[in-house]
Amino acid sequence: MPYTLKLVTLETLEMDLLSCKGVHVASSKFTRSPPTAKLGEWMHEGRPATVRLLDGECLEISVIARLSVNDVLTLAAHHCRLTQPDARYFGLAFIDDNDHYHWLQPGKNLLDYEFPSDKAVIQLSHNVRFFVDSIFSLENPAVIEVFFLEAHQQLLKGQLDLSNIDYVRVGGLLLQIYRGDWSEESSLLSDLQSLAPYQPRLLRQYGLNQSSFEKQVLQEYAELRGVQRGFMQIVEQCSKYGSRLYRVCESSGSPCILSINSRGIQVFENADTFRPKDNFPWSFLDNLYYKDSTFSVEVRDPRSKQITDLNALGVSFAVDDDLAQAVSDPTTQDK
Repeated sequence: MPYTLKLVTLETLEMDLLSCKGVHVASSKFTRSPPTAKLGEWMHEGRPATVRLLDGECLEISVIARLSVNDVLTLAAHHCRLTQPDARYFGLAFIDDNDHYHWLQPGKNLLDYEFPSDKAVIQLSHNVRFFVDSIFSLENPAVIEVFFLEAHQQLLKGQLDLSNIDYVRVGGLLLQIYRGDWSEESSLLSDLQSLAPYQPRLLRQYGLNQSSFEKQVLQEYAELRGVQRGFMQIVEQCSKYGSRLYRVCESSGSPCILSINSRGIQVFENADTFRPKDNFPWSFLDNLYYKDSTFSVEVRDPRSKQITDLNALGVSFAVDDDLAQAVSDPTTQDK
């Protein structure tokens, strides 16, 4: 009897396969509605919105009837100095209170979406949507910088499973990148705490307290004179790098974390664990299937040829065409 893992959303689940492979899932709290649903309210003055860029800047826009997601992506790419070929790695998302990413489809208008009405200003975010296997495959310095900022954001959220040695190294590299060569100033420690804050898991896993961590990072920083490379090579090895995490629960009611990235789908017991209890590489996944608000993927076991269903229940795709488009998209095909 094949093992079946069923996942039920607690809030909403964005199934962006292969690091948001073009599949869009919407819940009842964030759904597409006919464009006319909001036109009466906003067609004259437009609804205010902000687009947060990874460098910390915010673009202020007015959401009017014909403003498309592509228009906003073009504006964000211009501010980030991204060329057209590189802009394809990025997407526009609404991020809810659970840090779940709801990707907006490029071919749609913003008013095709029904945003939460309890916020006067729509808050959107411009992020990396499609991650590359290695930063060395990118050539434009501007796009490399934005990938770096995305990775640093994941670090600040505590999502990267760095060992104590790697975290110390990364902390030193971040100080070197942002401050330049070693200089003993009063702001040094506060800069470290903002760039690479101490994580309590370092004490649990490695017995490294905050004082010792900060001392080791400063020693590392002092030895990195003239060195500013190596950050991305370290973080790219992390199991959760490039992942979008979603709080879900199994059919038994047990909460867990679903991680979706370019390597596959992983299931973690909670946000603080970095060893997945289930790991499904893309090479073992077949037959993306959607019916009756149920999303399923067949998981092949190459040893027993056993088929396992990975289901997400209680969510619905905005339109069935999204799934068909994702399956046929070049990014979802085997290389």
